Amino acid sequence: AQWVEEVNAACKAESNAPEPVTLDLSMVTFADQSGIELLRSLVANGMRIDACTSYIAELLHRKEDR
Repeated sequence: AQWVEEVNAACKAESNAPEPVTLDLSMVTFADQSGIELLRSLVANGMRIDACTSYIAELLHRKEDR
């Protein structure tokens, strides 16, 4: 979960930005459960997701994993 901690820390550092922060996930091809939970949390707190693969989009929208 090293990447989860790094992404979370980077997003927290940008949380006071005047404009909503957008994450470009176009190069992300896999996310484990902790990564998906982090992304869902970030979106719930106003972060935007851009250019994610259909696989990541499906994981973000799956209801049974929540």
